[in-house]
Amino acid sequence: MDIDWAKLYGDRPPARISLPAYPFAKERFWHQQPVQSKAAPVNAPADENDPAEQFEVMTFREVLKEQALPAAGEKQVKTVISFLSDQKKQQEAVSVVKSYDSDIDVIFIAQGDRHEALSAGRCQVVREDPQSYVNAFADIQKEYGEASAILYLWALEDKSCIEDYSCIVHILKAMAETGLQPERLLLAGEYASGLERCYLESWIGFERSLGIVLPKTSVTGHFRKAGAAITDWMRTIWDELKAETDHTVFLEEGKRYVYHTEPTGLTKENSRIRTGGTYLITGGLGGLGYLFARHLARNYQANVILTGRSPINEEKKEKMKDLENLGAGVLYAEADVCDPIGMGDCIKRAKERFGAIHGVIHAAGIESRTSVFENEIGNFRSTLEPKINGSLLLDEWLKNETPDFICYFSSTSAVLGDFGCCDYAVANRFQMAYARYKNEQSESGNAFVINWPLWKNGGMAVGGEETTGMYLKSSGQRLLETDEGIELFERIISQDNTQCLVIAGERSRAERFLGIRRDDSLKTDALLETVSRRIPEESAEKRLEADLKELIHSLLKISKDKLVLHKNWAEFGFDSIYLAKFAALLSSHYGIEVTPALFYSYATLGDVISYYLTEHKETIETFYRTEETETEAAAPDNKEYTDQEIIAMMKQVSEGTLDFKRVQDIIEGSKTYES
Repeated sequence: MDIDWAKLYGDRPPARISLPAYPFAKERFWHQQPVQSKAAPVNAPADENDPAEQFEVMTFREVLKEQALPAAGEKQVKTVISFLSDQKKQQEAVSVVKSYDSDIDVIFIAQGDRHEALSAGRCQVVREDPQSYVNAFADIQKEYGEASAILYLWALEDKSCIEDYSCIVHILKAMAETGLQPERLLLAGEYASGLERCYLESWIGFERSLGIVLPKTSVTGHFRKAGAAITDWMRTIWDELKAETDHTVFLEEGKRYVYHTEPTGLTKENSRIRTGGTYLITGGLGGLGYLFARHLARNYQANVILTGRSPINEEKKEKMKDLENLGAGVLYAEADVCDPIGMGDCIKRAKERFGAIHGVIHAAGIESRTSVFENEIGNFRSTLEPKINGSLLLDEWLKNETPDFICYFSSTSAVLGDFGCCDYAVANRFQMAYARYKNEQSESGNAFVINWPLWKNGGMAVGGEETTGMYLKSSGQRLLETDEGIELFERIISQDNTQCLVIAGERSRAERFLGIRRDDSLKTDALLETVSRRIPEESAEKRLEADLKELIHSLLKISKDKLVLHKNWAEFGFDSIYLAKFAALLSSHYGIEVTPALFYSYATLGDVISYYLTEHKETIETFYRTEETETEAAAPDNKEYTDQEIIAMMKQVSEGTLDFKRVQDIIEGSKTYES
């Protein structure tokens, strides 16, 4: 008899769930409804206590708010490395610091045309030579040990450092090569114009990106208008160092400001897009650019001017034909957005064919996939150019035009960081500041910047497919659908707010990683106390696996039998915050420094076990040999456990904080078992 088992469940496929196995675990085992693929309305509320919190599309913005300086902490500042060249300013800076603490060592690194070794607390590096930074840090470590803070002050005396990111990159790479881990890297700068402030604000991209790869170093900016003396600078810097703050600070008229993220609402206003209008889209046949070109063609029969760096080919011709069939007039120009000749010719041809340009979408960009520690400075600059130089040059080419809007397609990396690459976050952060600057210079207020998340069909990703999936799951996000993004775009450019950050995901988790909602979870140092010494097993691999499961359980309170080796971290409930805590736990437990970035390359528990056993095999084997010796030496011979001690251990088993097999082994080897 043949049975068609496919008809057993009809159109609703079955879902596999775990079954109860241990009555004291107090776990729920009913099946949760699957998350809807369609996002909830922008303003839909989210219940933090709802285990099946729905995904929704949310919008936020960053605003500068006055914030008082926190009270000074207890950490001592012992050694400070200052990038400052002028000897008079060096003397003034030392006098201020010594007035607070006469025992502090202040070492200065000046820039010059040759490397000069450390002498009397001063050395010199060649600004363009990465190795000279490494040599300087190595000399300082040898004589003074670890530094408490690094102060990058060159931009206070050399304006060219404001636009030159290479010095900061060289400092970061030298820190990595020498193992220098200061508690603070402070980037100071002063601005005499709005444009200079845009460049300084782009440095916030370093702050947002480096936390995942430099968890022991807080990277912050310290900015103010030009004109302050070095003594004033050092007083405010000292206050920030002692207060142990971890945010970029702006000082304006004696007040202290910090960026805060807050939710925003979007209303349906009159569209700025004209039927039959003409629109310039840089990167117009790329992922996002083409999606918007199709939208303008299909819904507004618009003329589209599309630019791209590569020559026209059959694929591009097909896309252009598709746009024309939708009702658009199409002009493609092979021109890099940073190429003044190519773009100038493009604008001239477009005006001759279509007339006035009514709107601009700057979607061109180059995504980075290399850590700042491994990247070449030339590649770093290449990532910056389309976003920074391209934005500036667009104004030059369109200075005689009066478009209804210009929209910079930025990225969430400007706010959330880019996993230690820094260049993409810096470039997108510049666009945030530049859009605000443009609106301050014009009464029309027609400049907008959108920090887009990953789109389902946008062509961007975070590394490979597995890494992208890990990022989305661990942060409680999903890919943005095309219709959602286009609808948001039209709403955003009809509002008055210059900047808009878009997140598609769970509201409670988004508000947590944006700092809107507090995270009151346990500290990692307390969690370490729950990790027990284990009875020797067959191999270091088995013991490593058992310890990792114990650490994860102590952090997430997830049952250890659910910690399957091949599952993605996000499936256990890890998000970006808990990955950072887990990295700190592992670093402290094994003495092997790891950062949260590890879990994006090694996305499962099994992967991390393999990582430890291949990259740190000798250290892990030594760790467990030492642990075994310590356990044997510390264990009392034939200890007799009292009833109260046994009850206490069983209570830990019922709470899931102690393994039953471990308790069984302990009791069976004691006099209690014999009696």
